[in-house]
Amino acid sequence: LPGSPFDRLIWDHCLLRIEEEEVLPTLTSHLRNSIVNQDPFFVDPGLRNYRLQINSPAIDAGLDLSLRYDLDIRGLADSARTLPFDIGAYEYIPE
Repeated sequence: LPGSPFDRLIWDHCLLRIEEEEVLPTLTSHLRNSIVNQDPFFVDPGLRNYRLQINSPAIDAGLDLSLRYDLDIRGLADSARTLPFDIGAYEYIPE
């Protein structure tokens, strides 16, 4: 989207679904460490359960923000964290 306000955006550590194939090459220079057009393997998005399944590409694919944040949206921490955050609102915690 050259020349638009979106031309200055950087999409960093995001889950993106881009359905218009012709748009993807234009956005490629704006993507950093993002997961594009891959199934994020949410537990049950139909029931708004956006926790990650064990095979999700979003696990450990996020930016390490542990100096600023140590809890996910539920207020839970990953006590075994040795890698960066997951992408998304919920940190994957094996059951």
